[in-house]
Order: sequence, then C-alpha cells, then structure tokens
Amino acid sequence: MALKLAREYGLRHVDGWPIELLDVHCVVYEVPDGRSTGELLDRLSSDPRVASAQRMQLFEVLGRESYNDPHFPLQHGLHAMQVAEAHRWGLGDGVRVAIVDTGVDIDHPELEGRLAAAENFVDDDSLRFTQDVHGTAVAGVIASLADNGIGIVGVAPSVRILALKACWEGADGSASAICSTFTLAKAISFAVGKRADVLNLSLTGPRDPLLAELLARAIDRGVVVVTAMAEGGSGGPGFPASLDRVIAVRSARGRIARGALDPATTIAAPGEDVLTIRPQGAYDFMSGSSLAAAHVSGVAALLLEQRPKLTHDAILRLLDSTSDRAETAPGGVNACAALAELLGGTSCSERPLPVEQPVPTS
Repeated sequence: MALKLAREYGLRHVDGWPIELLDVHCVVYEVPDGRSTGELLDRLSSDPRVASAQRMQLFEVLGRESYNDPHFPLQHGLHAMQVAEAHRWGLGDGVRVAIVDTGVDIDHPELEGRLAAAENFVDDDSLRFTQDVHGTAVAGVIASLADNGIGIVGVAPSVRILALKACWEGADGSASAICSTFTLAKAISFAVGKRADVLNLSLTGPRDPLLAELLARAIDRGVVVVTAMAEGGSGGPGFPASLDRVIAVRSARGRIARGALDPATTIAAPGEDVLTIRPQGAYDFMSGSSLAAAHVSGVAALLLEQRPKLTHDAILRLLDSTSDRAETAPGGVNACAALAELLGGTSCSERPLPVEQPVPTS
C-alpha cells in the first residue's frame, strides 16, 4: 500500500514502520521539488486509505552544548570528569551539602541563592567568616552557579550548601587553617541536625575517638561523608580519611602518602590547578586533595538527586566501578559514567545537554 500511494501521488518512499500503539503503519515520503507540500497533504488527508498526513517536524532538546560562564573552558577537572555530560540529568537540586571548613564568602556572586545555613563555631567575627579562602574555594568547586554569565560552573550548581566554620585561617590570608575536636564536633552535629545529605571534610589530622563516633552516627543516619586524603609524608591517609565508612579522596595527580590505601582501590579526583572562587568575588587556581574531595562531594550530590536513598556503599561502588584510573588520565571519578550506570546504562558518548537551572531563591 505504501508503494502504491507513492506511485499514485508522485512521491518518493523514504522509510516506514508499524506503530503498534496506534495500530497504524507510519510512512515517510519525500515531496519532489516543485510540488506543493500543502496541496499534497490535503489530498492525502482526504484519502480514505490514509489515517492522517502531516509534515515531518524537527525538535530540539532544552539544553546547550556549553555554558555562558566564561571560565568554564579552563575547568579541566570538570571536563575530565564529564560533568557537563552528567548535567543532562540534573544539577543537584534539593540536595544539601554541609561544608565543614573555614568560613565561606557567602556574598560571592557564584553562590547566590545556594546558602541553606551559615554558622560560625570558631568565633563571632562575621567579617572574617566571609574572607576565609579555603572554605570559599571548596564551596566554589561544589556549588558555583551555572549559566549566570560569570566565572565558573560548580559540579552540582543547584545544591544548597551549609557553610559551617570549624577551622580558622592564619593572619597571612593563605588557605592553611587549623581546626579542633571541639569546633569540628559542633559543626558535624549541626550538619546532621540540619539533615545534610553530604558532609564534605576537606581536612586531615590525628585520629580522634569523639569525631570518629560522630561520623559513624552521621553515616548511620544516611549522611554521605566525603573526606580528603593526606598526600605526601609518611602519616598514611590521615584522619578522617582512614575511617572505614567514609569516601576518602586523593588528588588524581597528587602523591599518595606512604602507608595509604592501595591507589588501585581508592577514589581519585582532579586536585591540581583547580579553578575556583576566592573571597570578594575573585577567582584563582588552587591545588590539593581538598579540591579533589570537593569534586567528589559534588558528584555524590548529583547521584543523590536521582536516588535520594542511595547509601554510602552504593555511591562508593558506583564511583569505583566507573572511575578511569589510567595513569595518563587527568581525573579518576567520571560523573557522567556514574550517573549513566545508576540510571540504567544510558550513554555518555552524546554531546552534553545541560538542563535549565532553577532561578536562585534566598
């Protein structure tokens, strides 16, 4: 019948297939040059052998091949982890990430509307809170807004962050900082009480029984704890990275501390020359496993957006099974591959299709 109609109407048969759901056989015809498509559609529509006739329409996905953030091309870590490709499924909307660190520049334009809470467990210096470098840098990697026309893109740009200051920086304005059992315990307890989904600890120190117990309780309550591994020296992976049930992250190009876990079984993420934010609306490149851990916290948020009940073990297995550990690879964790496996093996080979980001709300 399809070929007969083509001959009768002077059309070229292109393709055809049965649509069982509609109980019809769909046929694609090409209209020869010089013929009126509208006239042919009218004639075909009135033919009793034809259920319906219409033009072949073209559609486009609601996404873009890139972002309008001008420094996105310089974010080599995001490209290595295929974060833009992962963003076709989501941006971390509804996930709460607690950053237990130094203070955060909560007025930085990259963090507009991303703040769920800001608490200072060190002192009452609200000005210094917003001038701290390290916590600001970690927050930028995780949550910088996408498509706001400035700067960079976060791994999970729609998450809500809890900026919890438990560490204090020196007077020289560097990113180095010190924390105590007391301040960390208060911040971790606050994060759990505020129903944080991910707890980012980009810090290291000696084993601490109180903090170990607090983190175990947090994990029991479903919090995903991501920590930075110590790199260099001879002290092993450091604490809390040495705990069994945390996701310990090393810099993909960093040197593993002697006595650390086997590199073939640890999680690695970009941690060298990472472009992120600094206080007072600035940007800079920084390095270290602190930034690697922040990358993984962002990926964990993307996974939790899709499956809020994912456990620490399930996330760790996904990250591990989809990581690229080739020595020449710039990064280990692959955000797109992890999302694809979680969602049923969909492909990461297609071009990136970032979804629309919700308008920030306070």
